[in-house]
Amino acid sequence: MGKNRGQTVTLFVIIALVFVGGIAGYFAVQKGLLGTQDTESFSAVYQYYDQCVQQALQEGVELAGLQGGWIYVPDYIEGSTRYPSGSQLSFLGQGIPYWLYVSGNGQLVEQVPTKTQMEQGIARYIKEEVALCDFGPLYVQEYEIGSTVDTVTVRVGEGTVDAVVKGELLVARDGQEARVSSRSYSEASQLGALYLQALAWYQSEKESALLENYTRDVLVNYAPVDGVEVKCGPQVWETRKVVDTLREGISANLGALSSERTGYFKVVGEGTAPVRFMSDSSWPGRVEIYGEGVSQEVMLAQPIGTQQGLGALGFCYVPYHFVYDIVHPVLVQFGEGDGDLFQFPLILVIDKNLPRQGLSGEIEQGPSQDLCLQLTEELSIRVSDVALEPVLNVTVSYSCFDQECRVGEGNGVVQGKAPGCVNGQLVVRAPGYQEKSLLFSSTEEEEADIILDKTYPVRVALFAGGKEVGETGIVSFHGTAQSTAVVPSQTEVSLVEGLYNVSVLVYGNTSIQLEASTTQQCVDVPIGGIGGLFGGTKEQCFSVTIPASTVEYALLGGGESTVYLFPADLEDGQVRIDIPALQKPTSLTQLQTFYDQFTTQSAMVTP
Repeated sequence: MGKNRGQTVTLFVIIALVFVGGIAGYFAVQKGLLGTQDTESFSAVYQYYDQCVQQALQEGVELAGLQGGWIYVPDYIEGSTRYPSGSQLSFLGQGIPYWLYVSGNGQLVEQVPTKTQMEQGIARYIKEEVALCDFGPLYVQEYEIGSTVDTVTVRVGEGTVDAVVKGELLVARDGQEARVSSRSYSEASQLGALYLQALAWYQSEKESALLENYTRDVLVNYAPVDGVEVKCGPQVWETRKVVDTLREGISANLGALSSERTGYFKVVGEGTAPVRFMSDSSWPGRVEIYGEGVSQEVMLAQPIGTQQGLGALGFCYVPYHFVYDIVHPVLVQFGEGDGDLFQFPLILVIDKNLPRQGLSGEIEQGPSQDLCLQLTEELSIRVSDVALEPVLNVTVSYSCFDQECRVGEGNGVVQGKAPGCVNGQLVVRAPGYQEKSLLFSSTEEEEADIILDKTYPVRVALFAGGKEVGETGIVSFHGTAQSTAVVPSQTEVSLVEGLYNVSVLVYGNTSIQLEASTTQQCVDVPIGGIGGLFGGTKEQCFSVTIPASTVEYALLGGGESTVYLFPADLEDGQVRIDIPALQKPTSLTQLQTFYDQFTTQSAMVTP
């Protein structure tokens, strides 16, 4: 019995010694490896290290907010002449990935980061920045420091961004050393809340095309779309002015939108942070206008009622209908700024006067299927002018189906790759030369020689009866190139060597009095009863009354001619056109006669 008691006491003593030794060993290790992080001798190192990590965390959070959640942005994908935006918006010297953009081949592409991608980006940024921490000021104090980072984990919350840095920070001085393996950091930030608000707003915008509808409003208020003018002269707009006015109007109106506004310009946000929009007409975008009478210089709507055989109308009118394609960038901003700002750009699309159709479904990362990402055929394109001299600053694209892919740029020779395609089109452009297209099968051909025609800016001087025309003259060149001048407001045209049909119509002030008139109009209408069932009709007449009016602007003169213009004719930079003296019509019948007469008169073209 006593023997067992002694063994029991001995066992308890051993256990106690092991326990006490364990505690002592634990604190010894803590003091030697980790505990000294709180001692005064190493506090300067820990403080310096913490500042380095905290600064990297703060910078990563701000950068993610400024770049739409991306720190390491996806590779830049170049746009095309038709869709010039590319995959990033250059804003204040940095490229911000579009959340929604139009690729060079005309496809809508989304690149919206997930929350996980955003957290991983910040973590990678911290890891790379901490590896660059400069401990130089501490080395002169005889500290020995070794730092490695194994992993960084970041969690983006709605009010903070937290980071855990795991690795080794080894510090030694005066015979003491310590090791830190893990430290935690936190940055007060609304990044998470703003990201969620931006994502919810974007999903709503995808489905409703809210900004496109605002842009459509700008289109119908700032540019000619559909309309009718009661007049006997043409309606003329300068194409470049229409495009500039439209893009400036879109930028100004989008910039006026905000969740803090009231009325028409108020945009409802999905959260509590304010929503604002930025847009600049100088950002890469495109406005393309289609319609009869549209050229690079003017948009021209001709009057109806001046032609022979239309005297029954009793008046003149000018109908017009123009169709627009618009690709325009906008930058959407959430938050108050001062570090709490989240922004991303997207591209607005108006297709044939209509806002793009709403997009549905989940967000898909990266570009859609794109022929321009499958460049398999090597091409070598030699480009020269008519004198067989190399053309500089050439851009070559290749069109296959409805996609246009950039091949490359160069001086005289352009080498690059194109997708495999049968009966595609090579498109060659160069400043100062007329664009040229060539049927080309990239699967069968590797080389091509293309000659570009030089374009010449030419001023049109219009004379009638030997006197320079002060009224409005419409001078159209149709042939090797198409160009129109409106004298005297827009007199410059762009021409190349070639054969042209030149037509001139001059309009000015008149005072044609149109008396009130009543005409009978008769139509066939179905008869009643059984006869109507078998297609029977009867004539029914009614009166149409046209009120009295005055035509104050009408056709005064004109002419037509055919001429071949050589480079020597165009290099002088001016073409003189002479037509017979102007005449003022005194009646609508005479006006109609003049129209037929002037279009058969000769116009003399003198280079």
